[in-house]
Amino acid sequence: AGHLKSLGLASTVSKAQRGICSPMNAFLEQLPGDKNLSSIDISNNELDAYACFMLEYALGTHPCIQQFDISKNRIGHDGARSLLRLLSLESCPELVRIVAVDCLSTSGKECAMGLFDVEPSGRYSLDMSHPGQRTLFRLLLSRVSDFGGPKSDYIKATSHLLADKETPYSVDGVKSKKGVWQVPNAGHLKFELSLQDHFLSGEDDHQCSQSLVVERMFKKRKLTLAKLRKVVAVLTMVKGSPANDCQALTRALSQDFYLTAEQAATLSGGALGATVQLLPCLAGPRSIWELASNIKVTSDLFKFEREAANLMQLNLENPTGHYVLQLSELHDRCVGQRLMLLNRWQLHLWRITQLLDISQHCNGKCFRNTKLDNTSWLWAAEE
Repeated sequence: AGHLKSLGLASTVSKAQRGICSPMNAFLEQLPGDKNLSSIDISNNELDAYACFMLEYALGTHPCIQQFDISKNRIGHDGARSLLRLLSLESCPELVRIVAVDCLSTSGKECAMGLFDVEPSGRYSLDMSHPGQRTLFRLLLSRVSDFGGPKSDYIKATSHLLADKETPYSVDGVKSKKGVWQVPNAGHLKFELSLQDHFLSGEDDHQCSQSLVVERMFKKRKLTLAKLRKVVAVLTMVKGSPANDCQALTRALSQDFYLTAEQAATLSGGALGATVQLLPCLAGPRSIWELASNIKVTSDLFKFEREAANLMQLNLENPTGHYVLQLSELHDRCVGQRLMLLNRWQLHLWRITQLLDISQHCNGKCFRNTKLDNTSWLWAAEE
């Protein structure tokens, strides 16, 4: 008997069927069981970013899938990030084309809850009756499994709330059946995610360059494009999209990837806006200056220096200074992330050598007089 190679499911879900009970969500959650499809069309099906997470999980190790079409769905920024991560994976070697027309220019709703940020540590509560949130937990389990060691080293204080009864939940006891993590399908799963051990693994040398330590920690949470087939696939998807979609994809790319200066220059084409957006993808000041050298218009170069000033002037060897960061801008947020990673490493060394906590509020934070939107902001010691 033959195997189904191509599946067309475009425009099969009505507006009345969208949301948690969408039949398309049910289909996508079962998709990991397929290993034969080479092409899928799920365009115009009232899908959101959760559908992209389910595709990322289902197709992340698929041996045959070559392309799929998710056009005319409101997948937003989180969905765009998920699609690019999937397209870049070497574990789905044949996937080289994702069609996502007329679905990236709208913001869409926030679905990822920060789980894919550079530093996602914190408390989470997931609705396990929602297929998208079940998939988020499955993606998280896959990620921490790749770190090595027990999953409970990273996913801690886990409990399952069902019918007003909260019981402990063992993440180390979660089994995988046919490549799918068997997780609850009802109730709420509450847990604390802590990636401190992952970030600080092998970083006990207090004489090491602070810049190198932070870049190593940063890279542990970023993807790279190494093999030519995947480089071409990702760059073609971004560069070959209409202007609005290209801008949205560039912003999405900058949050999850490290690029070489050459790859970033190919994407930016010397355009000021794209060049600034791609700054978080680069490691170190040399790469930043190599990318900036592609800007040919003098007035744009001055604008670039002004807009990217915080990142270009960041000196992690001596970071003391006053910072004003616009956190909605990715290049400014990148500065904040690097400073927080540096603080985490320094606190780690303080504790190893049993030094006194000299932070302003005795919370292990090297930040003083911190304000968020002109209101005093205080981090708890455990954050």
